[in-house]
Amino acid sequence: MTTPPLFSTFSALTELAVTAAVFWFFYHALGRASYRWGVITVAIVYETLFNITYMVLRLVTHEEGVTHDHPIWVTWFVGVHGALSLLMFVGLIAFVAWAHRAVRRGEAHPVGAHPRTTWAFLGVWTLSILSGEAIYAFYWMNIIT
Repeated sequence: MTTPPLFSTFSALTELAVTAAVFWFFYHALGRASYRWGVITVAIVYETLFNITYMVLRLVTHEEGVTHDHPIWVTWFVGVHGALSLLMFVGLIAFVAWAHRAVRRGEAHPVGAHPRTTWAFLGVWTLSILSGEAIYAFYWMNIIT
């Protein structure tokens, strides 16, 4: 059994806390027209400082010429996860910035006015998180070494 790197374990666990903060923000924004700017700001700052840094660190510390003995689908899965995670991070910033500007302009409930968009965003966010947690599980199942 391969043990994942310590930073991978830390990132996998804290990503769940970031997701809880994202869902908390949208729960209040959708259902109560109450925007928890502090919670989502902390989540975005944390995501930037640690999880995005983690992904960049994993990218730049990859050793040239090292081959991995795993199926090609794993390479594709990890690549799609990385691209999706980055897209969702940028999407989160854009969504929150848009909502913040709308509230400052006087809109009472901008997120509630677009529930399908919000739920679609949260669905893809969840897919991104689950794919990351799956990659972490792949270490324990010796699919990734």
